[in-house]
Amino acid sequence: MQRPLHTLGLGDMPLLPQVVAMRAKRTPDKVYLRHVDGRTLTFAEADRLSHLWAGGLETLGVIREDVIALMLPNGFDIPMAWIGSAWLGAAVSPINPAYRGNLLLHALRTSGAKLLVTTAAAFQWIPADDLATTAIETVVFVDGAPDGVVPGIAFHTRDRILEHATVDHWPGPEPHDVAACIFTSGTTGPSKAVRVHWAQMFNTSSDGTLDEISAEDIYYSPLPMFHLTGLGPVYRMALAGGEVVIREILSISEYFNEIRKFGATSAVVMESMMQMLMKADPTELSDLPLRKVICVPVPPYIDEFKERLGVSVATMYNMTELSVPICSDGFNVTAADAGSCGRLRDCYEAIVADPLDYPVPDGEIGELLVRPKLPWITTTGYQSNAEASAESWRNGWFHTGDAFRRDSAGRYFFVDRIKDAIRRRGENISTSEVETEVIAWHQVAECAVVPHKAGETEEVKVFVVPRDEATFDPAELIAFLIPRMTHFMIPRFVETIASLPRTPSQKIQKHILRAMGNSERTWDREAAGIVVRAPRNT
Repeated sequence: MQRPLHTLGLGDMPLLPQVVAMRAKRTPDKVYLRHVDGRTLTFAEADRLSHLWAGGLETLGVIREDVIALMLPNGFDIPMAWIGSAWLGAAVSPINPAYRGNLLLHALRTSGAKLLVTTAAAFQWIPADDLATTAIETVVFVDGAPDGVVPGIAFHTRDRILEHATVDHWPGPEPHDVAACIFTSGTTGPSKAVRVHWAQMFNTSSDGTLDEISAEDIYYSPLPMFHLTGLGPVYRMALAGGEVVIREILSISEYFNEIRKFGATSAVVMESMMQMLMKADPTELSDLPLRKVICVPVPPYIDEFKERLGVSVATMYNMTELSVPICSDGFNVTAADAGSCGRLRDCYEAIVADPLDYPVPDGEIGELLVRPKLPWITTTGYQSNAEASAESWRNGWFHTGDAFRRDSAGRYFFVDRIKDAIRRRGENISTSEVETEVIAWHQVAECAVVPHKAGETEEVKVFVVPRDEATFDPAELIAFLIPRMTHFMIPRFVETIASLPRTPSQKIQKHILRAMGNSERTWDREAAGIVVRAPRNT
């Protein structure tokens, strides 16, 4: 399903700058962006401010196809600079403001940006000598320029360039123009900057759930805007005519309070947040205004989740390189869909393939390969990384790196990241399936499963964040799992950890856990004398 485009009156593919301009005319006083600190921007104010950004950037020499780096915390500056850049036909590259050292320099160099918009605090982490190795020529500070100068770099302040900006009528972007170079989460290694086109941004924001989002909806968005999960809602709610509530950093302690305070009716809930919601005190969940929740993935306890929160649920599968090729048909997910990401959208083709890219039969596991039926709705490659671009597109298909299976009804089920899957004594093991069972034990707050090499064999290792480390007993966890799991999937190694390493978008960084190896904190089931064997009737 897709919102009828004629209702917007902007042609076949309404792009974000034009949508905001249209909303400014139709509902000028409707709040579009709200910060949890109390500030708001109506559609009319947002449209005006984005045009001022366009005029200010143009005076600094920004032209079509330029890339502007945004190293900023969540707030109004990111979407306004983004839409302002888009009016000029330029793209933005949002960068995590917490980056330091080589990681930061990698991002700046990869983006190819000549202009950086940032804060004085973030800028201090870029040594002048290192800045000279990037393409940056101009820096705009949103909070006042710092003392001193950097040879070869022009300093400006946001307020001054906006104050002297001349508003013009720019044509804006085309669907094939790059909207943003967005860095991947970095869960498996160094981040890549994905070239995301405007057609792709539109297709991402107008998936099968948009018809059920209206101008009355308020979307709670505490996720970082330097990833698609935080940037996408700005477009999605402009299409719907609704409101986005922005928070600088996700706060678990304030999550429920702010949903109530701002009347949020919709949100994306990642797996770790679902676990938090399910284990919260019921009094915390009373009278929540949430009505429509996108859950990624769909856990087996989804019906209990829906009843407990009083919500309807949708789901989807996406990555920065794509534009939601798989999703549910609206907010109609039930326990019958557990593990499913939905069905393929009409604008995509997909196969589940073996290592040589040949399709496997329904029910078998392989890598999900996708390709678009429409131009520009997937990435054309990675910025400044031709080798990775060529590797991802092979034999006419984009290789997701994710293991999937498809059932006879056409539903797609995520199994694991291929690099995270475990091959143990001839058996393939999904780490996500093991995690689902481990997290079901009441003493486990969070967990992550990774392969661990023990001699010639890959073994199953689980990192556990216990609710109470003093009373946590790995042997009791194994006893809980034995009747619930196939014998070869039961973890051999259990290690407690204070917290799981996560990206800012809340994805677990399993490559860090794999690299940790075993330590004195690692409990070995076999060393403890607990041997798990296959049932005699198999």
